[in-house]
Amino acid sequence: MVWLGALAVAGTLAAIPLTEVLRRRTAGQPLPRLGRLLVWLQAVQVAATAGFALTGQFATAAAAFLLVGVLRSAADPLWTTWLIKQTSPASRATVLSAVGTVGALGEIAGGPPVGWIGQRFSVARALLTCALLAVPAVALLSAAVTRQDADERKVQV
Repeated sequence: MVWLGALAVAGTLAAIPLTEVLRRRTAGQPLPRLGRLLVWLQAVQVAATAGFALTGQFATAAAAFLLVGVLRSAADPLWTTWLIKQTSPASRATVLSAVGTVGALGEIAGGPPVGWIGQRFSVARALLTCALLAVPAVALLSAAVTRQDADERKVQV
């Protein structure tokens, strides 16, 4: 348990400079570019979660755990920026609230079945299930970015 706490602290400290680098590189960029970065960050998180679940070596598991934490922390402000840039001020609070609510509902709906898998089979299988449950999010985000990119091309023509 001490290792997980130490890795979480290290991840938070590593996320600070990464978040600043990403903020500088994405400032003023078009929405599709920011969206593609979010897709990439989410896909790497899914892969790292699966790697954490499947590895039998401490060093690999620690690296995967650290990577997931760093990427999640760095992606959160980008995700909020991406949402804010495409919502009108009149509906922004509602959209952000709905995103938080849907996330909480997903945890409520997904938590018990994943917990049951962890208890019945293994924690590794539960973690792998979490990674698999996140794959549709990558696909949906990718589809949204593709549509955004097409819409932006129409505007430019």
